[in-house]
Amino acid sequence: MVDFRKLRKLVVLGACGVAFGVAQVHAAVTFDFSTEDDLVTPLADGQDLSSPPEFGTIFTISGTGGLGPAIFDSTDPGPNTGGPDADLLVNTGNIVIIQATASPTQTVPGFFDVPNDQVGGSILFDFSVAPAAPGAVSIDLVDVNGGGMMTITVTDTGGLQRVISVPDEWTGQIGTPGAPGFGTLFLNSGLPQAAPNPGSPSTSAVTDPGFNVNSISSILIVMAGSGGLDNLVLSLCENVICQATNPPCEGGEVCNENTGLCDALPDAPSTTDCEDGADLCTAERCDGFGACLASPGDDVTCAAAVPPCESGELCNPATGNCDALPDAPSTTDCEDGADLCTAERCDGFGACLASPGDDVTCAAAVP
Repeated sequence: MVDFRKLRKLVVLGACGVAFGVAQVHAAVTFDFSTEDDLVTPLADGQDLSSPPEFGTIFTISGTGGLGPAIFDSTDPGPNTGGPDADLLVNTGNIVIIQATASPTQTVPGFFDVPNDQVGGSILFDFSVAPAAPGAVSIDLVDVNGGGMMTITVTDTGGLQRVISVPDEWTGQIGTPGAPGFGTLFLNSGLPQAAPNPGSPSTSAVTDPGFNVNSISSILIVMAGSGGLDNLVLSLCENVICQATNPPCEGGEVCNENTGLCDALPDAPSTTDCEDGADLCTAERCDGFGACLASPGDDVTCAAAVPPCESGELCNPATGNCDALPDAPSTTDCEDGADLCTAERCDGFGACLASPGDDVTCAAAVP
């Protein structure tokens, strides 16, 4: 049997590979209920979660039994110290409970005066609002003690399920020697998971063949007794396809593990050379916004022709190199100065040279 208590840190931080049957996790985010699922909007002690709009970015929360889901601050000392739920004061911050019908008062609308957990009920996390189906990693259970078994059903997008049974006394009660009062249950494993409370029974699970823990649609927690939930860990990028990098100009996108959305990566700066076609003689540079555009001022410059002998060079579009053009043949007349009486001809290699035999011949004097 694996002691999953020792694996929590490894998996939550996004370890790669399979360890003792735990499914591979590339990136994970923890929803600790200090904020809504946007990871920004704060949640406060006693807040009534029984109706929107508290959640709805990655998942919605609903429940049966009592007055519905609510927030309980488990800090000790804290706002609930001395209240009716000392067994929930596990010092992990906000947890989610089912609010008891015995404590309905809301002096401030939307906030219960006395957060108090109901005996029996269910909490449903529905992921149909997520950008893409997430992968389930783990959830913390609080005060599974003295009220009966807790059942967690994880359903994938194909309707297949993993049902994990958590026996009574699995976490023990805070304050009892050796009992932490809470523990991490790994949703991505069908193996028995040792109880955080020493001497208590381990979990058991039944998993449908083909169940895909990396593409889930819902998590349903059914509580026979009271208790709470904390630290829902999900892998949001399992089924997200972002735009690939298109070098050298376009940076592409990467999946944000906190939102499950694609975030743009920086495009190449406008000083980056690129090539948008087969002509290597024309210059292009990235525009800084992902496009490769012509940069005429940076085109390949070849030696110009110097008539009549030197024909110059022409850029080869296949190589980007300057290839020499054939120079004028050696029969080509040229002139290398102001003396039009001397004759010059091209040498066939681009130079204009004297050709004495062809100088202008004038009539000789007749004495």
